[in-house]
Amino acid sequence: MSDVLPLPRLEPLSVQDQEAPAGAFLRTARSFAPPPAFRASVRTFSFLLLFLAGSCHPDRDSSLTNRIPVTVGGVMEGKSLSPANINLPTVSARICLRDVLERCFTVRKLLLDTGSSGLRIFPSAIPPGVAPSTVLPQTANRTSLWECLPFGTAHLWGRVVPADVTLGTGRAIRDLPVQFAEKSSFAPPPPCGRGTEGERPSISGIDGILGVSPVRFDGGIYFKCSDHGCRPDAPSPREAIVNPVMREEKDNNGIVLRFPKIPKNGRGPIIGELLLGVGTARDNRLPQGVRFFSMDGNGFFRAKTGRSSRLFYGRLDTGTTALVLPDQKIPACSPPLSHLACPDRETFVSVFIPDTRSRQRRFPILVGNAETRLREHRSVAGDILYFSPETSSPPFILGMPFFFGKNLFILYPPTSSNKGSKFACRC
Repeated sequence: MSDVLPLPRLEPLSVQDQEAPAGAFLRTARSFAPPPAFRASVRTFSFLLLFLAGSCHPDRDSSLTNRIPVTVGGVMEGKSLSPANINLPTVSARICLRDVLERCFTVRKLLLDTGSSGLRIFPSAIPPGVAPSTVLPQTANRTSLWECLPFGTAHLWGRVVPADVTLGTGRAIRDLPVQFAEKSSFAPPPPCGRGTEGERPSISGIDGILGVSPVRFDGGIYFKCSDHGCRPDAPSPREAIVNPVMREEKDNNGIVLRFPKIPKNGRGPIIGELLLGVGTARDNRLPQGVRFFSMDGNGFFRAKTGRSSRLFYGRLDTGTTALVLPDQKIPACSPPLSHLACPDRETFVSVFIPDTRSRQRRFPILVGNAETRLREHRSVAGDILYFSPETSSPPFILGMPFFFGKNLFILYPPTSSNKGSKFACRC
């Protein structure tokens, strides 16, 4: 008997599949435990993830409209680097706000984030005269929809506005809810706290976030605001922030991420690809011979290292700039980088993940000297390791360095349940 499972039949999501009962996507702030310092955005998702090593140079076809270039490390080229801004993947999107006149602009430095859902625009990317507060008035009853989203140890507060959004060169996604983190007269209510209104998170060079996780809705806390203040609200599925890819007409059942290999000592910016859809076009077909690994409803898998018999929760995440593992007894860097690994010479850590047949699959993780990489001004590095507390949620994060030299397929659940998630690789 073959040791691989048959590939599933892949179909674009239907409109019925994409809908969920009002309020079903709402979660409390406690659902988003702030992960370690490298976390670039909220992480809670479930999905069927397929990853395989392979060529990162697919045949070019100008007739395909589902391809989006991804630049890693480009926003920090020539600037001061830190562990929080190395390995940042960015994409572009075109946004149009419709009132009496259609007002359009392009955001070119969106953080590509497989660990959150929804499109968010920071003030730095909003052209003068295009802010929703000046373009779109409040509704007839003088109310507007606002969202508070837990973001690391802070919260992102901003108005939710429908917009026409174009990813790649395909057709625009009509009336997609977008969060604009602009300044307003509405102070962020609890539990958002103070000092978050109109401010972008501390990710240098980033103008927004494109969240493409397999969880449809982002789990933020919504409010209806008016001149009398803000009150909690449960918007309908058509009003709430949603993964934009799931609102695509055809290529909406998943994504493919392709990145080239990088040298062991890192390098400058690289170009990869984001493909919309899985099995919907010539360039995003699944290969044969993949093995499956189970994930829970939050997108977490179980994993351990070769130094421990204990299983921890883990996730795969483009929005995390480093590899995040429990303490591996590897020498640490000097303060203030003592949470990073600085071995005298490169070393490997083995991560073991059980597949659906209870067989352990070994993934070798290269660990280098973080101080050296930052001193050499490598805006892309595949061997940065952060020591996570075992109490963090989760303690395993296979961040952006794990994606280099691989093709990664993420298949979205066919219904709104998010159950039965898996990831798979030909390995």
